[in-house]
Amino acid sequence: MKSGEGIPLRASSTLGAAATNRITLSQRSVDSAAIPADISHSGGAPHGLDAVPLSSATTTIRKPRSRRLLTEQLEDRLSPAANLLVTTTIAATEQVLCEFTPGGELIRTALLPVVSGGHEPGRDLIYDQSGKVHVYVGTFDPALSSYTLDGGGWTQRTHSGWSTFNNVSNGGIGLWGDYVYVTDMTTFSEPADEAKGVVRFNLADGTSARFLETEAPQDLTIGHDGRLYLLSANTVKSYDPGTFALQSTVTLPAGDFRAIAVNAAGEIFAVNWSEQVYRLSASGAVLGSVTLTGVSDPMDIDLSGDGRVAIGTASGHVVQMSEDLTGITTFLAGTERAFVAFGPD
Repeated sequence: MKSGEGIPLRASSTLGAAATNRITLSQRSVDSAAIPADISHSGGAPHGLDAVPLSSATTTIRKPRSRRLLTEQLEDRLSPAANLLVTTTIAATEQVLCEFTPGGELIRTALLPVVSGGHEPGRDLIYDQSGKVHVYVGTFDPALSSYTLDGGGWTQRTHSGWSTFNNVSNGGIGLWGDYVYVTDMTTFSEPADEAKGVVRFNLADGTSARFLETEAPQDLTIGHDGRLYLLSANTVKSYDPGTFALQSTVTLPAGDFRAIAVNAAGEIFAVNWSEQVYRLSASGAVLGSVTLTGVSDPMDIDLSGDGRVAIGTASGHVVQMSEDLTGITTFLAGTERAFVAFGPD
């Protein structure tokens, strides 16, 4: 824990079928200029959570009197091809970035930075091959908050008029080269917030600009086929991410869809508020679907590039499966909404 940046951590550990540890982050106001340090932890679900047992778990019961938590760099514990990055809420109010193994073991938790004078929920996130995680943090005055894996610490940037509806599942993000793309919706907290479209941040020179100003997407992604995809209600549009030229338009089946992801073949994976996961061809033909159980309100989805699917839910669960929608496993990541992203392939 770095001097002046750390937040005290109290933890107790009880290992069981799901290798569950409990952590409690101390409630402490953080000055808007302060950048929180990593909070290192190895174990299972956050404080107050009952982890969902996985079939691969080994039942070993130990009850040590105390356990010292060691601070170390996030990249020292991250297995990029295997682990999952999640934004969620723990201990009812703590807004955090977490790292989990595929089996649901909690590796590390870092408090999200202050945005607009307070700790606002994290939304969608994306891993950058340069070693950063970019997180959409906030609602009416959000920030692109970037976490450096090599050494820790946050940097932030924003764009005039960028905002999103105060909906639990809104706020999509994608990465293409040196550019990060985020959804932008019309809100009315101030005149500039009437703008909408897609805001693109140039990571190389620090500039940003708004594009596709007639659109108001609730989610977006850069597919593994290299296209920019926008989701608005049941319509998915794809664009050239450099020129923003429209490439295709697909209509999803009936349902309240919240998020999309696209594989290298252009196949669309979509989740809706009725616990359904769809796999569709690039032209929109349904190739398969599955209804999830034991979770509520799927709201985010990501693809690993090697055939794995991860889904975040409003109930705080992370669901994993293969691209053929089989081999489903679930673990509890937080007390409420969970957005999820894979590390690098």
